[in-house]
Order: sequence, then structure tokens, then C-alpha cells
Amino acid sequence: MIDVDMTRYLGIPYAHGGRDRNGIDCYGLTILFFSENYGIDCPDYTYAPDWDSNGFDYIENEYWKTFEKIESPVRHCVVTFRGFASPIERHIGIMIDDISFLHAPIKGNTCVEKTTHRVWSRQLGSYYKLKGIV
Repeated sequence: MIDVDMTRYLGIPYAHGGRDRNGIDCYGLTILFFSENYGIDCPDYTYAPDWDSNGFDYIENEYWKTFEKIESPVRHCVVTFRGFASPIERHIGIMIDDISFLHAPIKGNTCVEKTTHRVWSRQLGSYYKLKGIV
């Protein structure tokens, strides 16, 4: 496991479909993180901001072609979260340690939160590792 200065990823503004430090969404952060730190080019996808409302689960059906589900968090694995009124996992973060994760919230800049926080703990989905890396 490599050491990463996670502060390099703090404060990036949110932009739907964003893939660089000028603006990024949660999956864009995942793409940037694994590209810069592991030299891995994760597949990219184009999707509408309300993609989960049409019933298609991008995380389940597309993103995890490069990831595999794991039972508990490890550093640099991906964590998913369900929507408030949806069983679909629609948000992604990158685990820093057992409870802290980096993510790109829709209203704000990239930041660190804890999976134990009352909001995030209720929406916690699954953990995934990048195949062959984490």
C-alpha cells in the first residue's frame, strides 16, 4: 500500500461529470485518485445528474467491472452510499482509514467525513477494492 498525501485532494469544487481539479464529481475523484497514485485508468462513464431515478444502477452494473466487493474497509478502498429515499448506491468516497473517507459532495468542495457520522452511517452501502491493487 502506498502513502498518499490526501490533503492534495481537499477543496476541489464539485462539478457533475468533472474529472480534474477544476471541478470533480465523486466518480471523477475516484478516477483522479487511482490515476495519480496507482497509474490505473478507471473506465469513465457519462450519466445524467439524476441517473438513479431511472432505475439503472451504474455502480452495480458498470463501475465495479474494475472493483470487487469486500466485507470491511481498508485504506484506499472505495465506499458507497445509498440515496436518502433509494436503495441504489449512488455516491462514492475513498477510505483514508477505517472510518474516514474523502469524497466530493454535490454542494461543496472535496472533504473528509466519517462513516460513523449519523447521516453517513444510515446511508452506508458497500466497500470495494480496485482489483489487483488495494
